[in-house]
Amino acid sequence: SALMVLFVAGIFYGQYGLLNFAALASVIKYSQLDMIALGLLVPVLAMKAGAVPMHMWTPDAYSEAPAPISMILVAASQASLYALFRVTFSLYNITLNTLTVGWIIIIFGLLSMFIGVTMAIIQKDIKRLMAYHAISQTGYMFLGVGVGLAVLANPVALNQYGITAMEGGIFHIMNHAMYKGLLFLTAGALFFRTGTKNLDKMGGLAHSMKYTTIFFII
Repeated sequence: SALMVLFVAGIFYGQYGLLNFAALASVIKYSQLDMIALGLLVPVLAMKAGAVPMHMWTPDAYSEAPAPISMILVAASQASLYALFRVTFSLYNITLNTLTVGWIIIIFGLLSMFIGVTMAIIQKDIKRLMAYHAISQTGYMFLGVGVGLAVLANPVALNQYGITAMEGGIFHIMNHAMYKGLLFLTAGALFFRTGTKNLDKMGGLAHSMKYTTIFFII
């Protein structure tokens, strides 16, 4: 995915000799190459964020990595969502077919929400459960971006719910980066104490891990 981002940067630099977002936004012509660049960026950034259907790496990476690394991975993946905001709103902006791209991002979001939470329900490994839950939460963030983008050209809808959707998406990016990382640290503490990640083998830990339980609930 990083190679694709580098390839897109090459497309922009080859056409315009620029890499600065503000400078590119003022000269972009939405040529066929620019459309290809957008077509590459949206799924690549969705993959980096762990959105369905490019989510396959997320459960394995989050569940097998040590808890502190899982926390960093969760926080770092939110940068892809910020990049998605910048590409769709700052870079392409007016020249973009906002309705089409917005609905593509909404579909990514809805798939992530429902598939992520459905897969989380059947997990017995606590870290895989949290990984699939992280995927579902990514869906909410994509939904906020997609709704705001889809109604960008409609001032009435934008004022009614578009701005609120974008604000909610941005807030949840920051919220998720903090609380999900702390949940993975909690899972690491449980594994350290019990020696297992299997939820069926855990029980009654609130009595022996009072502070961990409080932070887990928060």
